[in-house]
Amino acid sequence: MKRKHMFMLLAVVYLSSFASGLPTGAFASAWPDKMAYMGLLIEQASLMLIANTALYALTSSQLGKFTRFLKLEAIDLLGIVVIAVSLLMIALSPNFTVVVIGAALAGIGGGLVDSSLNAYLAKSFSSARYLNWLNAFWGLGPTVAPIIMVRMIALSGWRAGYVALAGIVGVSAVIVLVSLRVGLWEREERLQEEKTEANQKKRYLTKKRHEVMEVGLFFLYGGMETSMGFWLATVLVGSRGMASTTAGMFTACFYGATVGGRLLFGTVANRVRDITMVRFGIALSIVGLVILLRMDSLIGAVLVGLGFAPIFPCLIHDTANRFNPQILTRMVGHEVAAYGVGAAILSSLKGPLLSHISLEALFPILLGMAVLICLMNEMLERSAKGQGHL
Repeated sequence: MKRKHMFMLLAVVYLSSFASGLPTGAFASAWPDKMAYMGLLIEQASLMLIANTALYALTSSQLGKFTRFLKLEAIDLLGIVVIAVSLLMIALSPNFTVVVIGAALAGIGGGLVDSSLNAYLAKSFSSARYLNWLNAFWGLGPTVAPIIMVRMIALSGWRAGYVALAGIVGVSAVIVLVSLRVGLWEREERLQEEKTEANQKKRYLTKKRHEVMEVGLFFLYGGMETSMGFWLATVLVGSRGMASTTAGMFTACFYGATVGGRLLFGTVANRVRDITMVRFGIALSIVGLVILLRMDSLIGAVLVGLGFAPIFPCLIHDTANRFNPQILTRMVGHEVAAYGVGAAILSSLKGPLLSHISLEALFPILLGMAVLICLMNEMLERSAKGQGHL
C-alpha cells in the first residue's frame, strides 16, 4: 500500500476511535441539566453507567464470534452507526428509560468499535506506535465532547448537544463507509499473510492460565486508570482541603498527560520493545504516585498520566507476540472487555473502601495495583521467553 493510502487509512481509524470516545464525555457533562429537566435523582446516573459498561464489556468479549460473520472493518462501521443512533435516541428521549436504553446502545457501539480497531491494528502493524495513537485519539473524544456539550447547552439545551454529537458520529460513519468501498482496509489481509509466514517458527503461549493472566492485566489496569481519574480530586479536596477548582486541574493534567503521552510514546514505539515501554510506564507511574502520596504536586499527577500512557496500547500490541494469531482477535476482545469491567468494578469498590479506611488510602492502593501488574507482566514475559520467542 502506498504511504498516502496508509495515512488515509489511519486517519479513518483514528476518526472512528475519536467518535467512540464522544459518549463518555457527553454523559458526564450533560447529566446535571438532564437531571434537572427530567426530575431525576443523582443516584440514577449509576443506571446509565451500569447499562453502558455492562453492554460494552459483553460486546467486546464477543469480538471473536462477530468475526465469524463480519470483517473487523465492518464491525467498526456497525459500532459507529450504533453509537450515532444511541446519541440521537438520548437526544429525543421522552423519559429516563429511553435514556438508559440509549446508554446501553452506546456501550454496545463502543465495544464494537474499540475491540475491532485494537484488534485490527494489533494484527496489521508490527509497531505499537499506531495503537498508542489510537488510544490517544479515543481520549480526545471525552475531552472534546464536554466542550461541545457545554456550548450547545448554553445555546439550546442538552438535547441539542446530543444531536450535535450524533451528527459528528454520523459523519464519521459515512467516512468509514466510503473507505470500505474504496478498499483502504485491504491492508490488513496483505500484511496478515506476510506476518503469518514470518511467524511460522514462533512458539506461543498456549496454556489457559496464561490467557487468564493476560486478560487479568487489563482488568487491573482498567481499575487503576479509572480510579486515578475518578477519585483524585475527591482525595485532594476531602482529605487535603484543596479548592475544587485546583483539584480539577490535577485531574485535567492527569488525563492530558495520558493523551499526550500516547502521542509522544507513539513516535518511539517502533524502536522500543513493547515490554520495555510497559516497564518504563509502570516505573514512571510509581514515581508519580509516590510523589502524590507525600505532597500535592501537579508533577506527580503528570508523571502518573505519562506512566499510564503506554501500558494499555503496548500490552494490546504485545498480545500478538505472546499468543497465536489464530486467537488474537478473541484475546483482544476479552482484553478490552476486561478493561471496561475493571474500570467499573474496581473504581466503584474504592468508594466504600476509602470511606471506611481513609481517602489517603487511594495512592497506596494504586501503588499496590501497579506493582501487581508489573509482577504479572514479568511472569508472562518469562513464560513467553521460555516458549522460544524473544
